[in-house]
Amino acid sequence: MQKIGSPQKPHQPDFILIGILASLILIGILVLATASVPYSLKITGTPNYFLFKQLITGLVGLVAGAKTDR
Repeated sequence: MQKIGSPQKPHQPDFILIGILASLILIGILVLATASVPYSLKITGTPNYFLFKQLITGLVGLVAGAKTDR
């Protein structure tokens, strides 16, 4: 038990959780890329429209999360 006001040790990142999260994101992007090609080609004429849209939205979310974390 720590005393009130005593400095705490910095937390270490949970690398197992980060690895699981990264693999789930990559699998999701792969599934989106393969499943949305026929529909995207039919609607927009571009096979990777939904993939690019998801990647851009994800990058915007990462940047916004990084900005608010500081």
